[in-house]
Amino acid sequence: MRQSFAIPLLALVSFAGAAAAQQKPIPEPEFDEVFLALAEDSSALLALEPQEAIFKTKGGLLSFSSSVTNEFRGGKSPVRFKAGPPLAFVVSVNTQLLGRVDPNSILALYRLKSEKSKRSLTLVKGSQLSGNVSTTTTEFEVPFEARKVTDRTFIVSPLQRLAPGEYAFSMKGDVKFFLFGIDSL
Repeated sequence: MRQSFAIPLLALVSFAGAAAAQQKPIPEPEFDEVFLALAEDSSALLALEPQEAIFKTKGGLLSFSSSVTNEFRGGKSPVRFKAGPPLAFVVSVNTQLLGRVDPNSILALYRLKSEKSKRSLTLVKGSQLSGNVSTTTTEFEVPFEARKVTDRTFIVSPLQRLAPGEYAFSMKGDVKFFLFGIDSL
């Protein structure tokens, strides 16, 4: 009777070990603070469109309203994904920078405004007369989950499926962005 119990247990342990061995490790990015898309089968990392933001201001001391935006060349990113399937992205962060900090406080995913020849992210918009700020980047932030896979690498997944449009990842406060677009099915 003991022997019949041991054989199924041994088979179960062997099966669990084989399943764990088949799970591929996530590829490690070559550089820190570079966002990459994770291929659907998790076997490869795909480059996003890197761009440095062009800082623009509109309005001034005598103007009733003013705004500060980051602008990006081109109305659409050449890096495109289809709407529907869940997306995952990978980023490595310098461990000295990260420490025990919540990745949501240093990483950002934004929805961009798209025009014919440019994309933009409004940083702040407000009235000079009243001092009211009507828009900040938090309005354009897309919520995500960042799951740690190694000491310095995270898988970043939007909490909801991304609607068609233009998007950008960045380290908060940085001028370097990694852009991509979502197309309708």
